[in-house]
Amino acid sequence: MLANRNATTSDRLTTVLSYGALLLLGYLVFLVVGPFAIPLAWSAVLAIFFYPVYERLEQRRSECGGKGDQTDLAKVQSKSVSKQRIKSREKGLHRVVEQMADTDGEQDFEGGALCRIEVLGGKCRDVGLG
Repeated sequence: MLANRNATTSDRLTTVLSYGALLLLGYLVFLVVGPFAIPLAWSAVLAIFFYPVYERLEQRRSECGGKGDQTDLAKVQSKSVSKQRIKSREKGLHRVVEQMADTDGEQDFEGGALCRIEVLGGKCRDVGLG
């Protein structure tokens, strides 16, 4: 009879400790979730309020055949690629023009094509522009 009484005391102690651990776990969960309680409550209110609106919009969208789901991404990408190519060509042309503008004008006249005229037989004659 004494062994049976100790077993029930042991079972009771296990039960009390289990409930105590469960209460402690619930309190710790409350401490973690507590700061989010107000935003969670507002999200529930907004979800309840706007879900019928969402259903109506979804029904109207399905009636249109889902045409709004398709994008013209390929067209947009091809336009952007062609624009990049044009811009890079323009940059290259501007760079060449700037290099030509930066060269010394006197150097062009002294030894360049503007000051000499090539004569037959490989001889060059000075025109006198410099």
